[in-house]
Amino acid sequence: MTKKMAQKLPKFLQFMEKHCQERHYSFCVKKCSDKDCKFHSVPRLEPDVFSKIHFLPDPVLDTVNTREGTHYLPFQEVYGTITTDKDQPSLKPVKTDGGHDMPFNPSAQTTARVCRTVVCQECNKPRLLHAAKKLKEKELFELDKCIEDIDFSCGSCLKDFKETQDGVLSRVFVRKDLQCSLPVEIPYYSSVLYPQICCHCACSDIIVGEAAVDVYPICVECIKIHPKIMKRKRKMFEPKVKSK
Repeated sequence: MTKKMAQKLPKFLQFMEKHCQERHYSFCVKKCSDKDCKFHSVPRLEPDVFSKIHFLPDPVLDTVNTREGTHYLPFQEVYGTITTDKDQPSLKPVKTDGGHDMPFNPSAQTTARVCRTVVCQECNKPRLLHAAKKLKEKELFELDKCIEDIDFSCGSCLKDFKETQDGVLSRVFVRKDLQCSLPVEIPYYSSVLYPQICCHCACSDIIVGEAAVDVYPICVECIKIHPKIMKRKRKMFEPKVKSK
């Protein structure tokens, strides 16, 4: 269900707001102590016991006992407190060698030779696939089947998912220096090949930049976190249209 569909279901939104907690690693549903709640019956536990049941806490970095905040607080210390997912492990910047680990420089042109993306299972962002030469129809069919079978995450190499050296994955590449904390790649937009999505979370509920040429698309939730909207550079590439 998309956010637009949910907006048409006010009772569903009320239930989500009152009884649910949605996070990247968990989704919790919990009864409330309201005896007149229209969504559920009265909890059978004793009130003093029920009051000690809380949503699962988010990971919270221990910034006091560790110099760089590389460790997390124990579960007992955060359970029952108000937490957010700002310390989500997959969103933490990871030190890399800075290289894309590809035999050529990735660009809008190299992704146009594939016209495919692979979605990260952690951040749900589409990551561009690149090739030195345009893939044939048979190769694209093989690639689609391979993508369905792999659990990709940012920073992975496609060649690690198959043992064969002569398969299509040996000729298709994805940037190795990508991290879940990084926005959608710029060639995703400059190639003019893919649907418009939020540059930070990849959702389709865009409020700014969908039709604009000077800024990248962003949704209502991300604009609260990233008030400084990413500005576009001039379009460097436009797919060729075959003449009839």
